[in-house]
Amino acid sequence: MMSSFERTLKDGQGGFAGFLEAIESYLDEQCVPSATVAQLMIVFDEVISNVFSHGADGRKPAVHVKIDVREDSVSVEIADDGTAFDPLSQPDPATDLPVEDRPLGGLGLHIVRKLMDDIVYSRKDGWNRLRFFKVFPLEAT
Repeated sequence: MMSSFERTLKDGQGGFAGFLEAIESYLDEQCVPSATVAQLMIVFDEVISNVFSHGADGRKPAVHVKIDVREDSVSVEIADDGTAFDPLSQPDPATDLPVEDRPLGGLGLHIVRKLMDDIVYSRKDGWNRLRFFKVFPLEAT
């Protein structure tokens, strides 16, 4: 069985909290395990926040989310019409250095990479597209 969710956020950060709530409600309704929902919500928050912080270019970029839930996995595409940015091209942060010696930034994307099972970036027709996939254990009923 597969279920899909699609929604577009056009009003910038003003509608961001409600957008995240709708995503979380959908995942809960589809009986995605709570630990997986928590991981996915961290990723949604990080990726979409980065669009608003770094890809806005003085405007409100549109963000479109498509989620497909299967029996044991979730696949997601987050697309935005902000500034071109491939988060996968960024190096991993130097987590072995003391905090005071680390350059700012990059830790959120590092967490995204670690939480998801597969991530792919592309840019097409003026839209960034970040696709990610997460497998979760089936819960006993």
